[in-house]
Amino acid sequence: VLFRKAVEWGKLEESPAKGLKAFKEIPNPPRLLEVDEVARLLEEMPDHLKALIGCAVYAGLRKQELFQLRWDDISMKTGDLRAVSRQEHHTKNRETRRIPMNEPLKQMLQRHPRRLGSVYVFCNRDGMPYDNVRAALSSAALRAGIDDGVGMHQLRHAFCSHGLMMGVDPRTMQKWMGHKDLAT
Repeated sequence: VLFRKAVEWGKLEESPAKGLKAFKEIPNPPRLLEVDEVARLLEEMPDHLKALIGCAVYAGLRKQELFQLRWDDISMKTGDLRAVSRQEHHTKNRETRRIPMNEPLKQMLQRHPRRLGSVYVFCNRDGMPYDNVRAALSSAALRAGIDDGVGMHQLRHAFCSHGLMMGVDPRTMQKWMGHKDLAT
């Protein structure tokens, strides 16, 4: 900006910064939710969305992976769920991955009702997958005393951070998260 103004005022013929790209600022990362905040948030979620939020915070699924999750992607027998890359809807890196479920998530999914005629775990009355739960999540966050709100990606971030703090190997977490690069 300074050099541009100098050219504009006739103090320079040409900006020495001409052709340089502006530095891309990285926004502040989302605030990490504490374990007790996660528990309070889950407690405040409406019953039909508890398991969805559980899958975000206990399995680290991305928003679209949650919305596209199918009952046949979940195995209570093996205790894991899959983020499946399908032709009609693919994961971000186009690879299917398996994520182990903890006991609270298993229980949430076992209690979660199935919509007759729908393959989707999280769907509306018409059997179509949800596409937005922002309002319900915001309301639950307020009731849980989380004044600065909660976003879906923040729940995924909590899964990763809490897992690493509990001693999960970074390479294992990378695989569960579906990250190509460990640095991510």
